[in-house]
This record gives sequence, structure tokens and C-alpha cells, in this order.
Amino acid sequence: MKKYILTLLLFTGINALAQQALNNYKYVVIPSKYEFQKKEDQFGVNTLLKFKFQQLGFETYLDNEDLPKSLKENRCLALTPVIKDAGGMFKTKLSVEVKDCYDKVLFVTKEGFSRSKSYDLAYKEALRNTLTSFGGYRLHFTPKETATKVVSSEVALHEVKVPHVTTANQMQFSYNNEEYLFIKKKTGFSIENKNSTKAIGSCIASTLKTNIYHVELNSKKGIGYFLENGNFMLEIVDNDSVQLLTMVKTN
Repeated sequence: MKKYILTLLLFTGINALAQQALNNYKYVVIPSKYEFQKKEDQFGVNTLLKFKFQQLGFETYLDNEDLPKSLKENRCLALTPVIKDAGGMFKTKLSVEVKDCYDKVLFVTKEGFSRSKSYDLAYKEALRNTLTSFGGYRLHFTPKETATKVVSSEVALHEVKVPHVTTANQMQFSYNNEEYLFIKKKTGFSIENKNSTKAIGSCIASTLKTNIYHVELNSKKGIGYFLENGNFMLEIVDNDSVQLLTMVKTN
């Protein structure tokens, strides 16, 4: 229900709630290839979307472009628009969901469509139609006020050698005087308590953003991402607070 609450005001532009949510961000990162595309920027929709958000006032990048240092270190500073393709054989239908780094939908456009037989023209026409949902909106950047408690913690992270797992696939870190194993899996990492070898969490790679992981730790969820210096940052949501954990690589 929350995901589509803003669709009620599609034809009257973005309401005050949506404006405030979008105004908390100055960066937008556009995926260079969506699920319905066979190659990057197919039909030109990715660059068209980039141009639109630039018009709205955002500092906008494709995900294959060089990003500002602050954005490389914290992708939560940016919004990500996701194009949804619901078309059929005779009609191209697109909509756009604007998401934050937690995959929360902040705004949903109306559905735009085209009956053109040319895929190139149809996708561009449908996207232009759906983007009219932004109406006369322009960004008035207002950084978020820190209303939640943020706890910073430095956590030592280093590789260890064990008989059954190579050092490239396993790392060890300590937190609250306990040791945990950070073990590479096909879809990310599992987190285990070293003493009990009990899995207490996991990091699963996101399919939408490079180097962003969905994290679950002791039944609490959040995101994780590697910094340029090799450290791993965890942002765990706990009720109305966010625990910010920096896992410092020591080797």
C-alpha cells in the first residue's frame, strides 16, 4: 500500500510529502541497463531519464560513470529511478519508481504508453509520457535532519586461514568482544559466530546497485557496502535508529 500511495495524485503533480522526500537528495544514479534491456542504454531510455532528472535539478549520473568521492563511499546519498516495463505485444507501457538505497519507493509515476511499432520510438514516447507525472516539480535540496540516533563503531576486520576455506573466501572481524566469520557465498556472504559456527546473519548482493548488499544481522536488517579503502560499512536499522558500523580491514 505504501509503495503506491503517491499514485493517488498522479495527475496533479507531486504532492508535498513526495516533494519533501525527494528534496532530501541531490544525487540521482541511473542504472545503465535495466532488466528489460539487452544492452546498455538500449532505446536511449537511460540517457533520457538522466536528462530528465538533470532538468529537475538533481546531480545525475549513470552507474557506469565516474561518481563523486562522497557518493562512491555512501550510495545512500543518491536516489535510483527504476523503469518498470509492463507492455504487451501491441502496446509499450512504462512507469518509473524512485527508490532510496533501502529499496524503499519514494515516488511512483503514472503509466505511460505508446502504440508505435518502432521499439526505439515506442520506449522513448512511453517514458516521456510517464515522466509528465513530475509536473512542475524542481529540486529544493534540503539535507535530512538527523532525527534518528546514529551509532558509529569501528570494527576490526582481517583475513584468517582455516583448513576448509581459502583466505580469499573468508574474513574475520570482532564486535562487542566476540569474533565473527565473514564467509563468501555465491550470492554474497554469510556471517557466523566463530565460537559456535552458528549463522547469525547474511549479506546478499543487490541486483540493482553495484557493491550494495542487503544485510540481515541478528534478525535486524539494513544495507552494507565496501568503501574504496577496502573497509565494509554496515547500516543496520533498529526501530527508529540506525547503527552505523565500519568494519575496518587490517590486512
